[in-house]
Amino acid sequence: MLGEAIVYTHATAACPSSILAHATAAFASSLSILLHMPRRLLHSPCPLVIEYLAEQDGVQAFLAENCEFEEDFRESSVALFHMYLEESGDSNDREKWFHRQMKNKGFVKKVLQIKGKSTRGYMGLRLRHDE
Repeated sequence: MLGEAIVYTHATAACPSSILAHATAAFASSLSILLHMPRRLLHSPCPLVIEYLAEQDGVQAFLAENCEFEEDFRESSVALFHMYLEESGDSNDREKWFHRQMKNKGFVKKVLQIKGKSTRGYMGLRLRHDE
């Protein structure tokens, strides 16, 4: 029943904002559980759920603020992760989680040549070096 209140198909007009606006603490807790379910179980979530998920994506926010994107850019996975830790204040024990998030965004870690050395890294982005 709760899932039916939150999950809408694309055929419906709009997701009522009152669903989230009038949420009690118990409902918010249930919503949190639903939002962390595998995506395949939440087919076609309403736009508010999609917006909420995007706002909670710290890795995406980090990439948008600290990286430049171009097809031939390359960045060391170690340098990227260390910058993420520095910027987010996140704990060091989440390195596998970070790289899984990068993979989910389409960045595959592989052996690259960066500054003449072989290193594990990502293609298509680099850290922004503000001057």
